[in-house]
Amino acid sequence: MIRFLPFYIIVFLYSMNAFTQKHYLSGYVVLHSGDTIHGIVKDRTPEPFGDLFERIHFKSKQTGKKRYGAKDIKSYKAGNNVFESHRIALKSFNRGNFLFRTLNRSDGERAFLKVIKKGKLNYYNREFRDPDSGYYDYHSYYRKEGEYKFFILLSSIFGFNHKETAEYLKDCPLVSKKVLNKELKNFITIQELYEKKCNSK
Repeated sequence: MIRFLPFYIIVFLYSMNAFTQKHYLSGYVVLHSGDTIHGIVKDRTPEPFGDLFERIHFKSKQTGKKRYGAKDIKSYKAGNNVFESHRIALKSFNRGNFLFRTLNRSDGERAFLKVIKKGKLNYYNREFRDPDSGYYDYHSYYRKEGEYKFFILLSSIFGFNHKETAEYLKDCPLVSKKVLNKELKNFITIQELYEKKCNSK
């Protein structure tokens, strides 16, 4: 049995390594210095009843094992998705002013926002785990280039806040009117039309 011990040790170590690498994706982190470090990233565990990490797990030859929160880095990429660190309100929703107000640079806490579309009108999602279903969901935001304020977009059980969105996009009359008249309801379509028709040079 002793002569087989090294083989079992090898199998055990291989299994442990495979376990620790599980759910990691190739990617990178961007430090506050502007340096980009490539490695592998894990920011969540699988659904249902998974977990979104407040501090992502990162491994690279350059840094070894690290954990980064939204205060620690500018952004990161995991697989095909890019996440940026932004200061944003983390309060629970209600039907009060919070739902429709824009957020100033100094409001709230820093969080990682998933980049959906970039341009003159940036579109982000802030992901969270729904406590009832156990699956991941998200809140959506627009932010105009050069501004620090975010505008929250509402859908699902709250409906689409088309009046408030039209007001936010009033610098682009064509899109604003279509949103107000409920001709446009898809957040990506709105962003793309804004870029195409109202993206002033």
